[in-house]
Amino acid sequence: MMKPRLNATVDPISRNLWKVEVWEAFPSTVRRIYQIFAASDNLAAQEGLRRLTVELERSPLTVH
Repeated sequence: MMKPRLNATVDPISRNLWKVEVWEAFPSTVRRIYQIFAASDNLAAQEGLRRLTVELERSPLTVH
């Protein structure tokens, strides 16, 4: 199984709380928004990427 190619953006909400938007690169339309507590924006992005990776690996394969 290929690892998904993911992108993320991070915006601060409050101290150590981040809005992390993660999406899979073309051709997928998978996009998730998470609120993540983390010490930095980099750690928040890594956690968002990890969460979506786990979700994609657990979802059944669909052919379009």
